[in-house]
Amino acid sequence: MLYLVRHAHTDWNGPRRRFQGRADTNLSATGRAEAQALCRVAPEVDIVVSSPATRCLETARLLFPGHELEQDGRICEIDVGRFQGILESDVAGSMPDLYAAWRDAPHLCRIGGTGETLLELSARVFAAIVDCRDRARKSGKRICIVTHGGPIRVLSCLLDRRPLADFHQVVVDNLAIFTIDLDFSRLDVPARR
Repeated sequence: MLYLVRHAHTDWNGPRRRFQGRADTNLSATGRAEAQALCRVAPEVDIVVSSPATRCLETARLLFPGHELEQDGRICEIDVGRFQGILESDVAGSMPDLYAAWRDAPHLCRIGGTGETLLELSARVFAAIVDCRDRARKSGKRICIVTHGGPIRVLSCLLDRRPLADFHQVVVDNLAIFTIDLDFSRLDVPARR
């Protein structure tokens, strides 16, 4: 079995949302407390693979204390280009055309004008997930992947056979835990908290 977990809350997640992308932000006090609380009900896993972003590494350490963490740069958040570090409301006001393209047709644009496309994100994230799936099949071990909202959204679209145009419709809360069966026939979405 594979598990996907989105990192815990950071100050950039809101309430005024700031584009994080590749910015290396820490968990907020709220995020640390929520991750510590979730540790008691987190799935039992054998291997933990994390994005190298600090917010993911902190989450992985809090959820799975005592596990040695592996890092995989292919599961980093999408490169948001010129949007990085800017409040979403400010991007909408100062770069309205780029923002509208990202909101209305994310599958057709390069986010922030200079960032990644959803196809580029999908290719690198799916390659990492396939490697983890193959490893789980061979070893019989349960693997948890601690990553970001963007990678989980594109995987949800791919595994649920939805178009990437639906990217923004996929809800991925902080600390949401998803399960993927090893034949990729389904992605189980957690209940909303």
